[in-house]
Amino acid sequence: MQQTKTVSQKLKQFFGLFIPIFVTQTSLFAMQFFNTTMAGHVSSQDLAGVAIGASIWTAISTGLAGILLSVFIHLTRISKKWLKVFYSLLLYFNCLMLLRLQFKAL
Repeated sequence: MQQTKTVSQKLKQFFGLFIPIFVTQTSLFAMQFFNTTMAGHVSSQDLAGVAIGASIWTAISTGLAGILLSVFIHLTRISKKWLKVFYSLLLYFNCLMLLRLQFKAL
């Protein structure tokens, strides 16, 4: 983080952090909302299954993303050679997320 002195610098830094977090959280919420809404039109059992599955998946994916980021950020501080490993695992995790979205759409 850079030290800021004026209000405009502070707002620029705040929105630089706020916008990606807001977009991510909004998209996760919207995905879960539309899945639950569509499953509610089918049956109550499907609605319950989607609600439980979405809650479990959100907790798992958020936990894995946090663990991956925190562990490999600390490893890159120790050694720069871990930076390639970090990027490859991050790419792998993102590919898994995209595959999950593709199969969910089917």
